Amino acid sequence: MSAVERPLPRILGRKRLSRAFEAQHRAVPDLARYEDQLLAERVAAFLRRTYPEHTAKRVARDTDVPWKTVKNWLQLRASPKAAHFLILVNTYGLPFLDAVDPDGLPFLKDVRTAMERRDLLKRFEEVMATANKMRGSNES
Repeated sequence: MSAVERPLPRILGRKRLSRAFEAQHRAVPDLARYEDQLLAERVAAFLRRTYPEHTAKRVARDTDVPWKTVKNWLQLRASPKAAHFLILVNTYGLPFLDAVDPDGLPFLKDVRTAMERRDLLKRFEEVMATANKMRGSNES
């Protein structure tokens, strides 16, 4: 057997290497799991404040998300994935974002700004329509 064909010697076995890796990283907190749990707690708290009774069924009716999925959120078994999170944002708006993200994450600032702008434009159109009605009734 030539030197090219000969396998390299195993310094550490796979099991020993994986155990060493696990031991090294066991002390590091799982940040993603912590953030997921925090998101689940905040979503559940907001939904329970919004609907104190029959929360899962009412949220499912509002969002078209299966009520068992909502129930899992409320029992903190899972947190909303991206698609469901966007549905919740579109359904409940800025109050939901403020409850879920009180610190104001940078990537959500643009979403907040767009939603505030949309709400202000809608309110402006309502005020202008009322002013035009009043103006029309005064001219008659």
